[in-house]
Amino acid sequence: MPRNTIKKTVKKIKKPKTMNSKQNNKQKIDDDESIDSEYLDELENQKPQNISDKSDSEIDETEDNRRLRLAKQILQQTKQELQSKKNDDFFQDHHDIHMNDEDKRLNVALLEKFAEKHTIYQSQIQKFDRQFNRETYKGHLRAITCTQVDEFAKHMYSCSKDSSIIKWDLETKKKEFIQREVGKHGDGHYDEVLTISLNFDGKILASAGKDHSIKLWDTTSNKLIETLKHHKAPIYGVKFGYNSNNLCSISCDRTFIQWDAAQRAYIDTFFGHSTEANDIDCFNADDFLSCGYDRQMIQWKTKSGGQLLYSGHQQSIDCIRAITLDTFATGSVDSNINLWNVKKRKPLFELNKPHGDRWITSLGTIYNSDLLISGSYDDNLNIYKVTNKDIIKVRSLQSFGIINHINVFGDKILTVESQEHRLGRWITSTKSKNIIVLYL
Repeated sequence: MPRNTIKKTVKKIKKPKTMNSKQNNKQKIDDDESIDSEYLDELENQKPQNISDKSDSEIDETEDNRRLRLAKQILQQTKQELQSKKNDDFFQDHHDIHMNDEDKRLNVALLEKFAEKHTIYQSQIQKFDRQFNRETYKGHLRAITCTQVDEFAKHMYSCSKDSSIIKWDLETKKKEFIQREVGKHGDGHYDEVLTISLNFDGKILASAGKDHSIKLWDTTSNKLIETLKHHKAPIYGVKFGYNSNNLCSISCDRTFIQWDAAQRAYIDTFFGHSTEANDIDCFNADDFLSCGYDRQMIQWKTKSGGQLLYSGHQQSIDCIRAITLDTFATGSVDSNINLWNVKKRKPLFELNKPHGDRWITSLGTIYNSDLLISGSYDDNLNIYKVTNKDIIKVRSLQSFGIINHINVFGDKILTVESQEHRLGRWITSTKSKNIIVLYL
């Protein structure tokens, strides 16, 4: 396979790969942390001085619950400031030199999204027990490989093997080409685009594929920001951590690489897979999941450089999705879906052949919920209820072709129906027209 011969100096951020046990014992902050802990500690220290004793519930609360409580406190304070500012005559003619009202409203919206994603387990399955209508989007010439929807469900992004990337308006269905099919000497990708990911505020889109490079795009201007090069083989997955610009990528070169998208910089390379890695997802800002042809799943802790390995499938694992902070699901070429807990090396539950003898080509979920959706190429989109010990099939929706990707937002399902598998031509279908389908 030809290697990219274009070399570019990239700013490198030095970071220790591992920590010894003494340092780990001294570390007071969990690896799952996604809010600036110094700010949270400062906020907690702002409590009234006459409150000297903590309640039993505060003493026993976990670090995750503490961050959630403080995030809600920040949100409430911001709302109160906006309300007092609205009622204050002085602020009707003067604006905060550090942050205007619009910026604060955006902060409130982002904090609400954070609180929604990190609340304790919520049931979502009842939203999908209804009649669905199919709305289709067509614009790519070849198989569509991946889609992304922004936090506010205003825009959708899609990529394809025709090397194009399209930005869609979900209200008007109008499309804008971020990248059309280009030649080898263009600024964009010159080969198949296999994966895309949006950062937390929807302003940066990362794309990658067979040309071994990651492109960062400004979603406002649709212009290229930067090209990141470090992989030596096709890149099968990129993923932003929740609420951060921490970007991670997996590749056929068997590496897991961490990047800082805000600084446009390479951070570190990790090793773990013995063959190519196929898919990637995240638990939070710093903890990621990957799966591969080696039948292994790896949890990557990018802060400490640690990793946990899991195994249980008999063949290559094509897709992986985090369900809650400690559970995830995998779909494999062995036709099974497995449910996992991060504390156990073996699966909690194995759902045998929900699509018959066909591969599980994609999984979708609403994070921190009981919803799981699977796709294959048997003309069915399966919806499941997930408990802490099993996966229960609830219903099926009609689909066509090969389901290469599934996104779930609100009470809507976004799928990709393609004529061939996203990573190759091992399986093909003539039932699809290479379209995006929105179930609403």
